[in-house]
Amino acid sequence: MFLKSLQDKALKWSHIQSNDEVCNPPNGIVHLPYTLQPYDVGIVYGQGNPARRGPAPTLNPSIRLKGSLDPARLPRIDHFDDYLQHKWDRHPKIVSQAIAYFERDEMPSKKRLRPIPLGREERFLGNIQACNTRVGPEDLKRFIVTRTRLDFEQAAAVVVSAMVTSGQLEYARRLIKEMTGILTSSDMWLEENLELPRIEEMSPALENLCERIPGLFESNKVVVQRPQSLSELVSLLLRVRRIAPCDRCLYIPEWMFEESKLQPPAHMKNFVRLDNQTGGFPTLHPTEDAILFSRKTFCALQKRILRTYRFWRPERRLRRNIKILEKEVLYPTNWIEQNVLNSNNIVQLSGDFFRCQRRLQRKVVSDFAWSKFLQKGEGNNVYQNNLKMQSTFEKVLREILVEQTGETKDDSFEGVGKVMRLVDRTCILMREYVNVFGEGEKENLVFKVGQLGGSGRGSFDYYNLLCTILSELKVRAGDIGVSQLPGPVDKFLAKDDMARNDSWGDDAFANGKIPGWETWLSGRFTGKEGASAIYIH
Repeated sequence: MFLKSLQDKALKWSHIQSNDEVCNPPNGIVHLPYTLQPYDVGIVYGQGNPARRGPAPTLNPSIRLKGSLDPARLPRIDHFDDYLQHKWDRHPKIVSQAIAYFERDEMPSKKRLRPIPLGREERFLGNIQACNTRVGPEDLKRFIVTRTRLDFEQAAAVVVSAMVTSGQLEYARRLIKEMTGILTSSDMWLEENLELPRIEEMSPALENLCERIPGLFESNKVVVQRPQSLSELVSLLLRVRRIAPCDRCLYIPEWMFEESKLQPPAHMKNFVRLDNQTGGFPTLHPTEDAILFSRKTFCALQKRILRTYRFWRPERRLRRNIKILEKEVLYPTNWIEQNVLNSNNIVQLSGDFFRCQRRLQRKVVSDFAWSKFLQKGEGNNVYQNNLKMQSTFEKVLREILVEQTGETKDDSFEGVGKVMRLVDRTCILMREYVNVFGEGEKENLVFKVGQLGGSGRGSFDYYNLLCTILSELKVRAGDIGVSQLPGPVDKFLAKDDMARNDSWGDDAFANGKIPGWETWLSGRFTGKEGASAIYIH
């Protein structure tokens, strides 16, 4: 009996359970889990336990757990499998205790009771405090636009806090009922002075240019502040002139106008069309606010502008086009500007925020003990990996949105035509990847075992991103009834993974594989020119 218990425990710590009741519940709905903590490559660390954070603000010592809820009765969860198998609906007292603090307005003060490690009671009370911080519409918009990644438990606390802040306590109560697990087992608060993972508006190269702008201008006895956005930077650069000839302007590439959402002035458009007649620079007579630079400083600034993005290099253009497509499909910028930034509806913003968090999570590719990789298809059993798997928290949040607004669809874009154009663009970029990094031949992108040096497969993270984008588009196309779609495509695998599992044949183009995008393009277009024209326009 003792030996059997040890074997059961070892099994639990060695792999993710494949029990259909745990991983594939009816209708794909689960109790909201905490976020597993993987490294960048998807290997889970911490034995699958929730992230432990710094000291939490907890309740005043005089305000402890009240009523019939004994701190010792709070569930003890030692492992993620325990969390998945636990019947969280059997703890109504935990829910009523949490709701009672909102109703009595007995929220935690900022006094810290104990250092970490926190006891179960302190953790529970700290989580209650995390669900009652001040969160407004602008905070939710900022999280969405900057793609700030939180753990699921933190994101749920932000949503409830937004409801409480806006005075919609009834909605907060309904959501709290679906958070029993994370309230008792995880750390839901945001740590002070800890920068969260997010996407900056400007690239590191542009940030570096903005940092140098005040010094460059000061050398010409002009005092300016550091530009805080790309639009501010472009507006400032448009004022620059060279001392002699005084009508010579900086050349600002077209991509900077596109990303800053500014219209290029007429003299810049004329330069692009007639650059061979202007000595290599656009010209415009100085305006009243013009800033004159010496020849040396003018040329130095122009070089720095061009170095931010070397658009004349094919591999740089390809990478940028892939990132633009990622924004349009996985994080649809235009849709966010139209439907998120123009809205102050807390319920709608909360739903958009939580859906964004689902997409931002790191994928899990290993078991909890870091002893093996998940087999093909096993990753879909993990809530963190599978967007189609929903939680009861999301279900209730969606019901609240429908009740308040009557909205029943949350798709970022609609229409067969648009989806298929995005599918075509993705496939064309995949072929462009082969042209740029493989000189037009897939065989040049096959890893050669025993080869000294680099893998010879190019920037394969970008190709793998295209595979993810295509997979998402195929799901969306299937949801609107499209059946004719590109066939399967394989990602590039890490060299050490292939060596460990002897899976060299699973790489993207190994053994003469014909990817689905190649067959798709040959059937959709006649010749490369036709496909390129579709992509460009």
